[in-house]
Amino acid sequence: MNKKRISSIKVGKVIKISSKNTVVVLVESHKQHKRYKKLFKVSKKYLVHYDEKTNVTQNMTVKIRSCRPISKRKSWCLDKVVV
Repeated sequence: MNKKRISSIKVGKVIKISSKNTVVVLVESHKQHKRYKKLFKVSKKYLVHYDEKTNVTQNMTVKIRSCRPISKRKSWCLDKVVV
């Protein structure tokens, strides 16, 4: 039985082009405080692998998906560029 693994998908903004095949993507989300019920912003940075064919620049909105671990901290791949 081949079960296809459902990969998680996130949308974020490219903030840095690190090396040849790596970009840093900032994903922002909102959480609610448990006691006071106020919404606050939470952000997290992800190292994302991409192909050289894809033209990626800073401040570009992209969609990323989880994939197999490529290095110690890089386990996300670029899915597509959101316009």
